[in-house]
Amino acid sequence: MTTLINYAAHPSLHTTIKTTTVTRDGHEPANLLTGLSNTKGFLVERFVKPPVDLVLKVTLFPPNRHRYPVNLAAVVIDPRVGQNASHLFSLYASTLPNAAASEHDVWIFLGKIEVQDRIGEVCSSFAYQLRSEFGVAIGCIVNPSFRDTGAHQDRALDVVGELRKATSRFCNATAPPATFTPRAHILHRAHSLKIVINHVHNSRLPSLRHLEIWATPSPRCPPAVRTEIRAVVTTDLSSSSSSSSPISTADIIDLTSDNESDPGPPPCPTHFIDPITTQPMRNPVRLPSGHACDRSTVRKHLEQCAGREGRGTDPFTGLPMRWADVKVDAALKEEIGRWWRSVDGV
Repeated sequence: MTTLINYAAHPSLHTTIKTTTVTRDGHEPANLLTGLSNTKGFLVERFVKPPVDLVLKVTLFPPNRHRYPVNLAAVVIDPRVGQNASHLFSLYASTLPNAAASEHDVWIFLGKIEVQDRIGEVCSSFAYQLRSEFGVAIGCIVNPSFRDTGAHQDRALDVVGELRKATSRFCNATAPPATFTPRAHILHRAHSLKIVINHVHNSRLPSLRHLEIWATPSPRCPPAVRTEIRAVVTTDLSSSSSSSSPISTADIIDLTSDNESDPGPPPCPTHFIDPITTQPMRNPVRLPSGHACDRSTVRKHLEQCAGREGRGTDPFTGLPMRWADVKVDAALKEEIGRWWRSVDGV
């Protein structure tokens, strides 16, 4: 059985988080690893200006004290602490278990989360403006190529759909989140994660109230370790059920179907997934940057660009782009059509 785990919420996984920045008393970064929504969060002292680095190291597993990598699915953030609100975040990953924030050459850029200081606006690293009905501004970035690599399966997974099933800060989102840059070789074997607060709203203080790191044990972990990680997470949930500060059952999401004997639909190949919406495409078109997106996604993007900037841009490069520059990918459309017919049972 495979699960998505919120690695920021389980003490037994020994995830750590550190910063070299001076923080306010009671607002230390460790608040972000409780899995609770009612903590004081992370907040720096008044004299600190961006950028501010936070470095997470995952899964220090006793008794051998060895760190095991994760297969990264999504990061969810709530940037507001009181009147303070961070605006722009950059995310990096490293395959080194003890990577330091200052060792720039060991970090690989994953993407950006831009959270507007208005309810319901989230912008991706591709300057794609997304609107939803959040009660507060929430930032989220997902791996559109995430694969569920259980003991007996290897299938594409709808990460957005799984998050919406959970009582996550993302659960009320009605628009797609930002997406990681195409760095699949690092996303499935990340030991360390660096979150950089690059910009804040209206000269306020760098802040972060809530953090979720959704992942599974890396395929590189021995099967016995994957089984043990699931066991200790389940123990965390059961042992905290009577506590005054329980861990939410939403911090572990089953990826198995209700009926495990049902083979379900055929897996969706990674290149069938729209990198912006993270959903399977039906009518793929090819952009000047070479990326394939669904026709409806590109049309919506160009309409939003026209209203916001007066001109269209390629969402992956930011270069000028007109509808005439978008080409139908007939070969890919035929492939996807066959897959949809198999899914629909036609």
